[in-house]
Amino acid sequence: MVAPINRPAASSGDAVLDGAPLAERGVDLLRDLAMFMLQFGQLDQADELLGGLIAVEPDGYATHMLTGMLAFGDKRYRDAEVAYRRMLEKYPDDPGTHAYVAEAIFAQRRPREALGLLEQAEQVGAPDDPGLDYVRALREDYEKGTLQKRIFGGG
Repeated sequence: MVAPINRPAASSGDAVLDGAPLAERGVDLLRDLAMFMLQFGQLDQADELLGGLIAVEPDGYATHMLTGMLAFGDKRYRDAEVAYRRMLEKYPDDPGTHAYVAEAIFAQRRPREALGLLEQAEQVGAPDDPGLDYVRALREDYEKGTLQKRIFGGG
């Protein structure tokens, strides 16, 4: 789940395309292309695009999300946790963001702390929030003993 990215309102002199500031479209394009590359396993290309995203939006939600995802994919779980916690600081009421942090903490074998975050997520999320699906899936995998497979892969 991706929360909206906060940006200052465009000034009247900004270039506009289809009702949105051109600079905003560029940030969205960088984010979407980096996510696409990440989803298809093109980590080097995603990392290169992340560099561009950092240059234009260093503290953006998407920047932290991609940083976390790349770190997680590279098994740098502490770095992933740090990036996801930066997302959580911006969006404390987003259950999906709690789940990202919890997954990075589970990967570091700190289940009590991760379960606490999942509990918090269930408290802050509206019943129909799609981020709660991720929260429930992590909790279910933990309870079934299949969480390690989710995180680390394998059979």
